[in-house]
Amino acid sequence: MTVSAFAADIPSTEDLLGFTPHAQRLAATILQGLPEGQSFVIGIEGEWGEGKSSFIHFLKQAFPQGETDPLRPTLVEFNPWWFEGSDQLLRHFFDELLGQVDWSHRLRDSVRTKLNSLGRAGVLIGKALQACSIGCVEPATIAAVAAFGKSIETGAGVMHSSGQPKSFHRLRGDAANALKTLQFKTIVFIDDLDRLPASEICELFRVIKAVADLPNIVYVIAYDRAIVASALDEVHKGRGEAYLEKIIQLPYRLPTPKHSDRLRYHTKLLGCSPLLKGIVCSDDLEVKLALSFVTDAFLPKPRDVKRLLASLLTSRNVPLEIRMDPLDFVFLEALRLKDRNLWQQLVEGWLDCSSYALLDGLQGRQRESGRQTWLQSRFLGFDKKPVVVQRALAFFTSWPLVAKLDVAPRVSTPQRLAQLEALFVSGMPVSDEQQALMGMANGYLQQTLADKVFDNAQLDRFIRTETSSMLQKGLPDDGRIGLFLYEVKGHLQHGAWSDVSRAHLMAVARFIEEELDRTTRMSPMIHYLADALALVNASGVSAFSVQDIQQEWLRRDSAPSVVSCLAFIKESAFTSLQSDVAKYYLGCRLHELLRDPQRLLILLEMSKHAELHGAWLDSLEDYSELTEKDTELLSAMFRSETGRKALASSSWLYRSERFCGLVRALRKAYTDLPFEDGTQLFLDRVTQLS
Repeated sequence: MTVSAFAADIPSTEDLLGFTPHAQRLAATILQGLPEGQSFVIGIEGEWGEGKSSFIHFLKQAFPQGETDPLRPTLVEFNPWWFEGSDQLLRHFFDELLGQVDWSHRLRDSVRTKLNSLGRAGVLIGKALQACSIGCVEPATIAAVAAFGKSIETGAGVMHSSGQPKSFHRLRGDAANALKTLQFKTIVFIDDLDRLPASEICELFRVIKAVADLPNIVYVIAYDRAIVASALDEVHKGRGEAYLEKIIQLPYRLPTPKHSDRLRYHTKLLGCSPLLKGIVCSDDLEVKLALSFVTDAFLPKPRDVKRLLASLLTSRNVPLEIRMDPLDFVFLEALRLKDRNLWQQLVEGWLDCSSYALLDGLQGRQRESGRQTWLQSRFLGFDKKPVVVQRALAFFTSWPLVAKLDVAPRVSTPQRLAQLEALFVSGMPVSDEQQALMGMANGYLQQTLADKVFDNAQLDRFIRTETSSMLQKGLPDDGRIGLFLYEVKGHLQHGAWSDVSRAHLMAVARFIEEELDRTTRMSPMIHYLADALALVNASGVSAFSVQDIQQEWLRRDSAPSVVSCLAFIKESAFTSLQSDVAKYYLGCRLHELLRDPQRLLILLEMSKHAELHGAWLDSLEDYSELTEKDTELLSAMFRSETGRKALASSSWLYRSERFCGLVRALRKAYTDLPFEDGTQLFLDRVTQLS
């Protein structure tokens, strides 16, 4: 089967799900286990996308195929999508039945002339008679078939008020006589029944009920039981299930493929994608685990994997372009197609990854509590998701979203979502790893977010907002701030930047500064401000100066933390502000520096301005002057790996007795092991330099 055929929503012709043995058993039952000469109705029941059409294909293949096999049945396909209304359904049902029954392989050549002489009625079976070569038939059979054809031609078009053709009973009688003379079974397949509107489902069941007693016919009907029963409920109030049971004599639940068969099916199909070719067949345990997690969580049905394959075929180059691990991309696309709300929650957390890293500076229980609070606030209702879904997210992101994963999460690399958890142990507010993750997130959304989540009117209102209080009201209240601001940025890039006013930028800065003091969820807003400033600055036609605004923010009681955030975003156009930010904080007290999210990066920049060190060190507070929050923030600098590196690069602090006194005082208040290790390293370095 070709790649396009695999991706298309058509029945599979290669049995990768293990349907064949089940189809063979059902075929044997139909041929030899049902009442001889009578009709029978079998229902193939399964949900949309589970593979009912594929199963029917293998069921047809399971019947004898030899021309001379006495058990070989005639297979008739009736597609209800081609017709509507009970009169059309009845007439065309008999048309299809007469036209598809293989009369020829039971009739000998000498019969052809007699049947063709019957006039226009013979046209319906003329094609079938062209290949007559074997068997013998009684004249009664010829007469019965001819009468059946004439009944269709002359009697199926006029309706009684009851909804049935005038000659319906004669039509059914002639059909019964024709079929009774045949010594072989006719199997009528009716697929896609559950895709019809409810009214047409009811009409078709009326037709099936009306012709269900035709001899030598087995009806095989494929449908979703819940959908069909609900449709029948509309006519037979509250009795849809009972009506269905009255018609379907043998309900046959579509067999559930074994887990190994599903994995084989998914591996075969996903391997058709150029993105995964050569990866899915790898013996690497991590690859096998990744595919297993995706399969169990998001691909329960064959149609699910076909939809995913179609997505991978259209976006085959995206992972390479945005430098994303291919298996991570498969995971994200499978999640997006299966559970868009959870996908949005994950993207939100991804866009706000820097706030997660800041939690590493907390100690002991506060650290774990802060991490769990962060995750729970972004994944509302996650505890109610199926366990397989919870485990898949925990495996790919490495976030502690489940109590116990039982397997090791993915190894962290800059191209993988597992880096999200690695940030937690780095503790760096804005690091190269974070910038890589943010760039990957924006690249991924640009390639995959084809449909807007928010309308242009909502985006325009936000861009024109000029007070911090109204700004708060303009943000979505359902946790989708990151996606919202991503779309605002796209709106600006398509020309809306000209609507950005100085008052709007000032309002955004004030809002961020106010919120930074009580929440860490400002990363998407900071990136939005950086993008908006860059667009206005690049235009060269604005009525105000971006540089003047930034210098205005870099004052007490304004928005200095906002400027430091802008200055240390690696991709921004404002890295020249880093020196200004360092000089600003060298003119402030220690507690003001500690409150800035970029304190570690600022500390490194402060080291470059030796002429200002003396005055700053002289103004250092005593331990008693610091608040509990101040001491917690200062102690956090010694716990994280990044904080220790920043302090190790600030040799001017080692020579300050006032700062060393603060460190010794902290050691009396905090006794957790990470802090003790960090401060001991610092004091050992002080001793070496003495």
